[in-house]
Amino acid sequence: MNLILSFPFARHLQPASLVRPSRAVFNQILLGGQGQLHALLPQLKTAAANLFVCAAPEIFMTPESFEPLREAIRRKSVSEREITHLRFGPTRYSCVLKGTRNKSVIAERENRDIYSSGMSPFAVGDVLPAAFSEALLLLDAPRGLRLPDGGKVAEHVLGAGFGIPEPEDGLEAPHPARADDHLPGLDVMAAADFDAALWEARRTGDPLPAVPESFLALAGRHPSGAAPSLVLVPWNMADPGGFAVNLLERYLDEPDPLRRGVALALMPFNETFETPARLNAAIASIKRHPLAQALLERGVFFVSVATSRALPELGSLFSCFVADAADPEFSWSFRRLCTLGLRPVVFGAESLEEIGLDADSAMEIDFFPFELSDVVHQPSPFGAIHVEAGRISRRQFRALLNALQDGGEHRGNLLRDRPSAFVAADPRAVLQKVLQG
Repeated sequence: MNLILSFPFARHLQPASLVRPSRAVFNQILLGGQGQLHALLPQLKTAAANLFVCAAPEIFMTPESFEPLREAIRRKSVSEREITHLRFGPTRYSCVLKGTRNKSVIAERENRDIYSSGMSPFAVGDVLPAAFSEALLLLDAPRGLRLPDGGKVAEHVLGAGFGIPEPEDGLEAPHPARADDHLPGLDVMAAADFDAALWEARRTGDPLPAVPESFLALAGRHPSGAAPSLVLVPWNMADPGGFAVNLLERYLDEPDPLRRGVALALMPFNETFETPARLNAAIASIKRHPLAQALLERGVFFVSVATSRALPELGSLFSCFVADAADPEFSWSFRRLCTLGLRPVVFGAESLEEIGLDADSAMEIDFFPFELSDVVHQPSPFGAIHVEAGRISRRQFRALLNALQDGGEHRGNLLRDRPSAFVAADPRAVLQKVLQG
């Protein structure tokens, strides 16, 4: 089997148009489309005789453009239809590898009311390009995906927890060496040191500077002593209704957030061409705070898991992670982080059943149903997108601070998904059958 994998906005990352997985470069390997590709790589390597990561499927537009692939697999006579292309990442950024069998791997489900004022059928995220006949769902139930002509996409439900490995099962990715050996595999920048160009090129250019001492102090890796708790905030850059900016605003509403015992670690994933501007906007909001310098240096960090070496450490680095139950990729991200031992705090839900877990799961979760809502208007390549999204009130944020202070010792999580009639008894067999298709 000849298998090509791709994810959005990878052209600047990869050293060539087609690379073997061992040479592929990822912004991060924990969450989003890149995290899902990375997590499924061990199984895909088993299924495929020839496996490549493609920097940009759109560059393969003519029969001649497939010559590098034919050369790579040493078969001059291979036709494009003998190649399967798996596209990872948000459906709005789906891209066809012309002439191949295109299949989408999807871990997102839109949980909010979303509208578009544009004419594109791809704006809302439930329509795939016509070349995608099938979708592999890292979800517990079908999505009802459509094609532009109204036809249905054949959906194969693998389950929200499918492909999530234990830390030692991860596949290593290349990573530039850093001057220090603290927290290997974790990229960290304090907001005070943030440089958009350096962050965007952190995997392809010069390595980031050493992990800031202020972060090491918070993580208990520095002799400076006790410090506020680090709260991990996953930030889905492809989700127009995400609440990471809202959470940061509530943090900055506090007269002295550090005195309340909390620092924020923002973790962008599903990065788009708008990522640098959005991160710069977040820093601009911090600079308006009366204690801006202290918060820039010790209160807000940007983090990214660069290699699987960092995965076993995450449970001890962060006191918890804060998630929005309405995030399109909530189910997969939630299970991924819980598997790594992080304590979950969930906004926008009130019970285990609401987030797809069995009531008998041995889980420690703090639930905070949203008290506010807002309509977010965001430009996109498909026209303006309008999303009704839940928002955190000041009262809720202070309740979160109190919960973190009273959290005590955290037990490991036992995840039990609710029984699903749609998830096959052996999802791996389903994956193998679909790939051979």
